[in-house]
Amino acid sequence: MPAAMERMQQAADALWDLQQLKIVETTLLIDGEPQQTAILRSGEVLSISTLLTGFSYKGSEDSLAVAFAVDVDIRHTSGRVLASMQDFASVSQTVSGRVAEFSIEINLTTPALLDGDYEAAFTLRDLASGQAAQFVQDFSIEGILGTLPQQGN
Repeated sequence: MPAAMERMQQAADALWDLQQLKIVETTLLIDGEPQQTAILRSGEVLSISTLLTGFSYKGSEDSLAVAFAVDVDIRHTSGRVLASMQDFASVSQTVSGRVAEFSIEINLTTPALLDGDYEAAFTLRDLASGQAAQFVQDFSIEGILGTLPQQGN
């Protein structure tokens, strides 16, 4: 019986390793609460929670780790790239066993931008498998952090 269980576990592990990295869901967060739209002041933080499946593990069954690197492009809605950073963030976490989903929270301080509409294009790279997945989050800038809106007379 133990040999059969071991073969079954090896087959399950082999199937797991064939999965493709996939972003299941992204959620825009403002003050930790889910939002539909992001209207920020330049210099404020854009926060996104991302749920992933199909990732691989580093290490052995005794010490499994999930590890990602995150790249980001800030683009004007016309598609023009205004800022770009490879390895903007990294995540590495040891897990007690194989998990079906893994969540990453990404916090991006918006650069100095004029009022308008923008998008942040994120690439999440699985460091164990080399796979990558991408998503885009739209946001708007209205004003600059630390300044109060002008009051009309």
